[in-house]
Amino acid sequence: MKKYTVIIVLFLLIAAALTVPSKQQYADWLKGHIKEDSNSLIINLGVDLLGTTIIEKVTTCQSYVVLSVCTTKISNSEKIKAAGIFNNFIPLQFPK
Repeated sequence: MKKYTVIIVLFLLIAAALTVPSKQQYADWLKGHIKEDSNSLIINLGVDLLGTTIIEKVTTCQSYVVLSVCTTKISNSEKIKAAGIFNNFIPLQFPK
């Protein structure tokens, strides 16, 4: 039983390492969240046109072997933080 547990854990770690999302994927995920929360056609158009460029300039991503943590600085006091694992993002901090 212990042998199977070790094999499963190793498989999950390898799968996680191979599917760490990139900064580009984070920008796309964040754009989707912004558009989902906005009902404005103008904001949605602006996000489509300039969102990726702006998000990537104000975002830092720290990559750990099996996950990445991306932080987008909105202002001096507000930031968005998310952990990326298995090609998905889990919000850790969102402004209210």
